[in-house]
Amino acid sequence: MTPAPKVVLVTGCSQGGIGYSLCEAYAVRGCIVYATAHKLESMDGFAATNIHVLKLDVTEDRDVEDAVKTIIEREGRNRYIGKQRWLSCTRTPFST
Repeated sequence: MTPAPKVVLVTGCSQGGIGYSLCEAYAVRGCIVYATAHKLESMDGFAATNIHVLKLDVTEDRDVEDAVKTIIEREGRNRYIGKQRWLSCTRTPFST
C-alpha cells in the first residue's frame, strides 16, 4: 500500500520569496501543497497541479482558522506544516 501524500501548509509564498520556492520543492516531492500569502495574485505562476493557493494573513486568527479548516475539509488531514516566516540568518551571505 502506497502511503498518502503529505499535506503541507506554507506561509509567506509571494512570488520570488523563500515560501514560493519551498512550495515548488514540496510539490516536486509529491506533497499536496497549500501556499498562502496576503494577496492571491502575489502567488501567480505556480505550474504544479498539486499546489493550491489560499489567502492568509498569519496575524489574523480568523484567517488561520479558515485556512486550516479548508485544508482539513479538502484533504482530511494536515500532516506537516511548513512555517518559514521565522527563518533568519545570523550573518549576511557575503560577510567577511
